[in-house]
Amino acid sequence: VLLLALAGLFFFSGIAKMLTLQDFIWTLTDLGVHHRTLAEAAARALVGLELALGTGLLFRVALKTVVLPTAGVLLLLFSVYLGYLLLRDGTGGDCGCMG
Repeated sequence: VLLLALAGLFFFSGIAKMLTLQDFIWTLTDLGVHHRTLAEAAARALVGLELALGTGLLFRVALKTVVLPTAGVLLLLFSVYLGYLLLRDGTGGDCGCMG
């Protein structure tokens, strides 16, 4: 059940970013990725990674060796980023995490 919930979270996040890709690219630009091409590549890579993690969790492909460690690191990075935004902007900041 937890794997399905986590897969759903990654699918939702990846699809939401994909549907609003230009907004997500601007979010990355605001974060300091000033080169447009690099921001576009990073946005697409992150969307692809989230969808791949969702697929790996759903179908349990390379679960213990690749998917769970990568998902854990990504969730840790997102949590650190959210903590930074909370300290910087208070509760009103938009992380762009869900598109």
